[in-house]
Amino acid sequence: MSQIKRLLFLTGLLYFFLLSVEARAQYRVDTVRYRQPKTIMDSIPKAKIGAKIGGSFNRLSGNLCFNQSYTEGVNVGGYMDLRKKKVGLQVEAMVSTSKHAVQDSLEAHINPSNLSFIYLDIPVLFELKLLPCIWLQVGPQIGTMVSANQSPGTILDPKTLFESNDFSGVIGLEAKVPIHRSLISLGARYIYGFSNINNGNVLNPDQSWKTTSIQVYLGFQIL
Repeated sequence: MSQIKRLLFLTGLLYFFLLSVEARAQYRVDTVRYRQPKTIMDSIPKAKIGAKIGGSFNRLSGNLCFNQSYTEGVNVGGYMDLRKKKVGLQVEAMVSTSKHAVQDSLEAHINPSNLSFIYLDIPVLFELKLLPCIWLQVGPQIGTMVSANQSPGTILDPKTLFESNDFSGVIGLEAKVPIHRSLISLGARYIYGFSNINNGNVLNPDQSWKTTSIQVYLGFQIL
């Protein structure tokens, strides 16, 4: 959790630095035009709160241990969005599920089956407006394993094979469509895991296991 707090703190610090730069530029413009200059606090946009739900296609690398095809999953959660003109910051808290089929080299420790995971993912995304309703989103994501299960049966607890945290990079596009006084968002993103989540406690300590995911989702503003 300390990594999550550090990430949110550094990202927020950078975002408010960008806002202060914009406010100073606006101060010069207002001064030249003899208007009441805006303060930095005036430049901080109002946060928009919403919920999201979507589907994902997930893959876990390590071709000696896991099937390399993409498998479906679900993600659901909420977001906070801060936007000012053409830049923004979106922080999310998402619960995501994934399944991965076990290959031969793991069957001595885990019965032939699927491993099912639940993660709490926290992406922190910088936003750049490309078109009137289209935003580019780029940023880091920290995932924390909530549970890992095997179906059917088990010889070894699957959680003993994996690191509990997964650090990833996110890039995607989101369409923000205003409807009445609310906002509907439609998006797609690609998530690449930088962390090796193989903890090496049981087998294949030298093999790198990394996650990749493709997500599509629907979001709607609540506040």
